Amino acid sequence: MILFRRHFMIPPLCTTCVHQLLGEDTELNIENPWNCCLCFGLLDSTMIKDVAEEVRRKLDSECYESLSFKLAINFPVTCALRDEIFYEVFKTDVGSEHLKDISLKLRIVRSYLDALEVETKMKPTLDSDFTITVTFSNDEFYNSDYNFLRENLPEKLPNERKRKRRRNRRCRDIEIPVESLYTKVLVANLSKYLKGDIARNYKWNSPSDRCCISVAFDREPIYIAGRYCKYSRFLSQSPKNFGDLPQIIGNSVSEKLCGPLCQESGATSTRFIASGREDVDVRMLGNGRPFAIQVVQQLSSHFFPYIPPSKVQAGFIFFDLFSFCICRISILIPRFCYCLVLKIQLLNSKKISKFRGFELTKTLERVEAAINSEKDIKLGSHLQRITAEQADQLKKGEEEKRKIYTAYCYSTELLSDTALDALPSKCPLEIIQKTPVRVLRRRPLLDRSRMIYKLQILKLDDYYFIMRIEAQAGTYIKEFVHGDFGRTRPSVAELIECKHGEVDIIDLDVEKVDLDWPPEENKFQRISRASDLMRISL
Repeated sequence: MILFRRHFMIPPLCTTCVHQLLGEDTELNIENPWNCCLCFGLLDSTMIKDVAEEVRRKLDSECYESLSFKLAINFPVTCALRDEIFYEVFKTDVGSEHLKDISLKLRIVRSYLDALEVETKMKPTLDSDFTITVTFSNDEFYNSDYNFLRENLPEKLPNERKRKRRRNRRCRDIEIPVESLYTKVLVANLSKYLKGDIARNYKWNSPSDRCCISVAFDREPIYIAGRYCKYSRFLSQSPKNFGDLPQIIGNSVSEKLCGPLCQESGATSTRFIASGREDVDVRMLGNGRPFAIQVVQQLSSHFFPYIPPSKVQAGFIFFDLFSFCICRISILIPRFCYCLVLKIQLLNSKKISKFRGFELTKTLERVEAAINSEKDIKLGSHLQRITAEQADQLKKGEEEKRKIYTAYCYSTELLSDTALDALPSKCPLEIIQKTPVRVLRRRPLLDRSRMIYKLQILKLDDYYFIMRIEAQAGTYIKEFVHGDFGRTRPSVAELIECKHGEVDIIDLDVEKVDLDWPPEENKFQRISRASDLMRISL
């Protein structure tokens, strides 16, 4: 079906596309809005309403809460291809002065923003941490579109087959499905070639069915930084199974630190990031080990604040008097009544961000109190919200960091005062460590060069001594002491000339991790939200 306008051939378009592209209001002879060759009915008011209602239903069912949102739209690749071709083909026919060069994506996003704002009561903004993704699916023209590109631009298309090696068999070619080849990225890369006769060869057929709709939500992760101290010699950093014993839920450092954050935010999962790790039987003392927690897919970053009973009672009296819902003012009332109702409405339904402004401090204080109530671990610093970029710094420059340890050691041979006194003078000392036997099953076999910067020795008796070690991060301290069957050279056992006996560690403590952490105060600590101030003043 072809429409003749101004004596030019234009494919079937919906009223919205004609208005937005040609600046005219014309009824076209198409049976359904989704018969539009360009937008596939995505700009139809009924489709927009259906999507907004679906978003609202999904928000209610999944219990997400937010004050704002970002919108991401995924529409069929065919729409993207036709959008590239349409202006190129019809600008000469219609005239570029009549044809509005507005991308389809921009027109679609703009059409849905207002409807979603009304339906969800959230503000659309680019700096929101909550993303609503709406996907429209229609693969009716995938094969015909890709055949069009294959016929006109064969040299520009990717290889349609890939070689796959199967175990104990020869390589064989596997055909890649069209859905993986025909993408918006491919269309964008080929847009500069879709000119002239190539563009005019495209066949404009109307879709035969409505696009399928799917809605998904995503919230940017929150990063919380701090330091932890561990006082137990039976607590691992991450959850572990010990032989055939059942795993004890919550019996690890990461679970004890992440648990209160999950409860506070309703997160579905967390990711624990630490600057190194100590063994189960090693304590973490001093000001603690730096760590960060990535809170993933938290359902809510807001909460309902406490309201005194007197104000709640006043609200219900007002409700009975005027017979309307406090949360939604939908009747005409005098101005002074409106102000009172608005104040009650804010007191009862306002959402204050838990991780911004004033409330950030209160939220983290509650989390700190929950963590510090544990017996095995305590926080060595206040918790602080940081950015993703700052969290990445925790793992960078690992080998440049220094750590200080205290080791309670034992020798099976009599200790020589001369050998012990000579140990500090040997520093700085470079050692070579092969991957220790105890971790060889999960680490690659490598030779690692590490530096021992300082040693201090305190002899207790003829067999026991305490050693304070300042070493490069990543040094296996236990192996440095006993030598690990000669896999660490030199070792303390070798340096004190314990030739016919053994030197080993009885207890080991980490005293200090030399890292400036948490980072300097950042945007999340600056109290700059005027909205919070306004709410708190009510």
